[in-house]
Amino acid sequence: MTLGTANRIVRFFNSVQSAFEIVKGVKDDPGDNETAVFTTKVAKRILEVRNNLTSFRFDSLEQIDAIPGVGPDKIEDLYYTFGRPAAEAFESNLFDKSLLYENWTVLRYEFVSETDEAHRALVDDATAFRKAVHQLATRAAMETQGSTSEEAERSTSSVLTDYIDTYSNNTPEAAIAFALWFFRVDADNWFSFDRMLVETTLFFDYHSDPYAPQELRLFKGFDNSVLLNLVNPTDLAVTVNDAERVITLWVVGLAD
Repeated sequence: MTLGTANRIVRFFNSVQSAFEIVKGVKDDPGDNETAVFTTKVAKRILEVRNNLTSFRFDSLEQIDAIPGVGPDKIEDLYYTFGRPAAEAFESNLFDKSLLYENWTVLRYEFVSETDEAHRALVDDATAFRKAVHQLATRAAMETQGSTSEEAERSTSSVLTDYIDTYSNNTPEAAIAFALWFFRVDADNWFSFDRMLVETTLFFDYHSDPYAPQELRLFKGFDNSVLLNLVNPTDLAVTVNDAERVITLWVVGLAD
């Protein structure tokens, strides 16, 4: 288990306020032999231990693992729930749940910061953020179009000046805007907006952690045809995931 995953698990248990949130928030690993994840009894015990700590917060996963009723199977469930990156799980769900089919292309280009401080410095500084997205878009254009680095930098340079609309998962707007971004590729000829909204909501609520929000940043007017010669959405979609310290540039197209 990576340190990032362990930290996400600890943040989850420090943020929840009820046993119900634990029972609901942890998914069962289908690869183990358990039929249940966290019972209400064990969930309440975890909250009792946390609330009896001097800081009222867990400092490590080991503290949680030591609580009676947790153990290896529960740790595997936690790893299954929080170990898979949110963007990877979202993309997989789109195809596994048959929202999108093989005539759709969905690609992700990502930048991951090594520390929370580096991540914040990158996403809070407008110039640094634009430069990072430009680097991702340049790499995307080189891989998808076979462009030289100079050609790719030039064709994607509008991200350095495009107006950015920002939506936070503190409200439903991020999930709605992301679902609408997909929807506008070809209206609802291939999927319903409501079904896509279910998946984008799950994506932005993936970590159930109010202290590590996610954002959608839309680069308005960006021409996605420089990345894919398909039916493209309007604007360039970039998501910011604080829990995983990752910036994800999404490249989407439909062969219609």
